[in-house]
Amino acid sequence: MDAQNNLLVKFADDITTSAPVKSGSDSAEAEVESIQNWSEANQMTLNLSKMWEMVVHGGSMKPLPAQIVGIEQKSWLKLLGVTFQENLCCWDLHIDDLLSKASGRMYILRVCRCYGYSADQLSKLFESLIMSLFYYCIEVWGSALQKNIWIV
Repeated sequence: MDAQNNLLVKFADDITTSAPVKSGSDSAEAEVESIQNWSEANQMTLNLSKMWEMVVHGGSMKPLPAQIVGIEQKSWLKLLGVTFQENLCCWDLHIDDLLSKASGRMYILRVCRCYGYSADQLSKLFESLIMSLFYYCIEVWGSALQKNIWIV
């Protein structure tokens, strides 16, 4: 592992790191140790129960890197509202999450229609409550729309 090639991104009280692994023998434990040292130097406490690992691969990496001891390995992670899966070409979970949220918000539109909101008001509500879900980070996941446009 080359700490200079690793990416460390901080969001308020969350830290996300990515480290390129060229073979199954590369160890991510050095990266975890680096984060622990950084947090100690900055007088922060790490909560291991909120630490997860996701190995992103295109299916060709064999063998996959060993799981980091003490850190749960997941097949998906949510970062800033976007659900990433270990296969970065797959956005099924993110789209399912968007559709679930949109469905719940459609109820608000139905209630507003019953209260006599105009078509213009309903259109503005639709844009702000529902379309905003799909616009958020579309630069990241939008390529999935070609495959899933019929669902949306």
